[in-house]
Amino acid sequence: MKLSSIPVLKLPLIDMSTDPLDLLVAGLALRMKQLARTSPKFIELVHERQFRIQIGTDEGMARQIIVNNGQIDTVSGDAEKADFVLQFADSEQGVKTLVKGDPTAFMTGMQSGTIKMEGDFG
Repeated sequence: MKLSSIPVLKLPLIDMSTDPLDLLVAGLALRMKQLARTSPKFIELVHERQFRIQIGTDEGMARQIIVNNGQIDTVSGDAEKADFVLQFADSEQGVKTLVKGDPTAFMTGMQSGTIKMEGDFG
């Protein structure tokens, strides 16, 4: 079954949708929240740092992960300008690319124009 065949519904009470990429990024943010409380290495990475990462699609889905002095939060949409934006052509490509974790998949997508990166959070 293709991910694009799953109906996308907005779930306003939890600020999420059933879009597969939105669910993946929200899950990533939850894991980051846990690491910000339990992992000394991760705590050191986000301590006294402030930045926003936005992951979205050309179809309009976007979710931001906010790092604010060791606190991790997430919001749907593009509420504020992000420091770093990772944009995929669609949710299916985003999920497959992120789950695969292969740098060559990112490079191939960037060369073909289906993956765009903008900004810096260094």
